[in-house]
Amino acid sequence: MHLIVSSRDFVNALTPHLQIIPKRTSLPLLQSLLWEMEDEGKLKITSTDLEVSLTTVAGVGMGSLFQTGEKHRTLVPAIKMFEIMKVLSHDEVHIETRPDNTRISIKAGNGSYQIATAKPEDFPWLLIMPVSLPQ
Repeated sequence: MHLIVSSRDFVNALTPHLQIIPKRTSLPLLQSLLWEMEDEGKLKITSTDLEVSLTTVAGVGMGSLFQTGEKHRTLVPAIKMFEIMKVLSHDEVHIETRPDNTRISIKAGNGSYQIATAKPEDFPWLLIMPVSLPQ
């Protein structure tokens, strides 16, 4: 998966999840975000603390490695990802997962970061009820 995002917009997409992510937990996977790429240009981001869960959708650009119809999932450390994206001031940030889904690389300008990921199958699944908020 190869995504192209604006660091400012992506920080805005990650911020609500920081309210859900527990600061201390006996289950470290709760401090991760589940990323699911199913539709072109839409990244579904899910977080949970086992009592409350949040799912948002962020608009992203697709890099050349994304195949139309490809479904890709990965588990990314939330705080680390947020802190990296927050210090980047670039309009174009490239996020790419390795084929074995063990790392993501983040590239912007002259900077490059590597973050270890976890298996998305390990994310704790809850019964999620869709809720529409009044406009």
